Amino acid sequence: MLDLETLKKKLQNHLTDGLVIIVGSGASCGCGLPSMGAVSAHLISEMPRRITGRDLAEWETIADRLRRGETLEAVLQKLEVTPVVGDVLVSLTAAFIAEAQRNALARVLSGNQKLPFARLLPQLAKTMKRIPVVTSNYDCLLEYSAEMAGLGVDTHFAGQYFAAYDAALSRDALCRTVHTYARKNIKKDYRPHIALYKPHGSLDWYQYDDRPIRSMVEIQDVPRLMITPGKDKYRKGYERPFDALRSAANEEIDRASRFLIVGYGFNDQQLEVHLRTKLRSGCPCVVLAKELTPNATGILREAPQAVVLSEGANGTTLLRTDGGGSVLNNSCMWDLTGFMKEALHV
Repeated sequence: MLDLETLKKKLQNHLTDGLVIIVGSGASCGCGLPSMGAVSAHLISEMPRRITGRDLAEWETIADRLRRGETLEAVLQKLEVTPVVGDVLVSLTAAFIAEAQRNALARVLSGNQKLPFARLLPQLAKTMKRIPVVTSNYDCLLEYSAEMAGLGVDTHFAGQYFAAYDAALSRDALCRTVHTYARKNIKKDYRPHIALYKPHGSLDWYQYDDRPIRSMVEIQDVPRLMITPGKDKYRKGYERPFDALRSAANEEIDRASRFLIVGYGFNDQQLEVHLRTKLRSGCPCVVLAKELTPNATGILREAPQAVVLSEGANGTTLLRTDGGGSVLNNSCMWDLTGFMKEALHV
């Protein structure tokens, strides 16, 4: 087992070229956004106000299982939902998360809260001009964090208020200068940025006239492009732009030489095939989690180069590596803020 100083050195050396960051809902929950459990409770309360008849009867079947302790993901994997139930579910989920996001941003701008990624990303940008980030989250805290840190964001949409899905134009918008060598060879110099992949959609994505757009302004009564958990996720996952972003995210995972995984439960089969293969092959990864899901525990057990930091009892961190497990007393390294303070000294 690693001693503490050796561990910290290992963690510092991990954050360099070839890194891909995977971000799950746990990272946003730490900033005050709702967990999936809180989303489920909100839906149980609000769905009956929005639907009637057969749709309401269908929802009550789902709600009963949620009340018995099943997760929303697990329930929707087993049950088909009508288009009406699906659309209302997306609308309520989006509004609930969007309100929490507005409140979180207000706390940040008033100085009452910090965004951990706004502190981490500048550290990574010292050695990486392009930082690939794959997230299953709908919120935009990563975009806020990057811009607060002075970095650009490649969202794969070109524009701000009525942005079209255009991956090439989105990337080229971050180009600072173009160097020409021997008349024909051209090299583009890009500003430091994150390359952001959101294969489940985003609060600021909308469906307009059969086209995906991104808008900084919240648009009422226009369908948001968000894939909720369940069977429908896999059908919608093959629609534009989800299919392209899922494929591009998996290509980033395939190319990665190391991973930083923050607050991610390993509950997305569309990404797990590639990620699990990489981890099994011995690709190094550092995992930060408040609590490991059963899926995460199973997958990480097969990862020989995983360093897993999770919350222990009474202000401790549980450390697990291929060499065994131990308890780090007086440590909060499982949390991204604690990780930066203790391991990176920032």
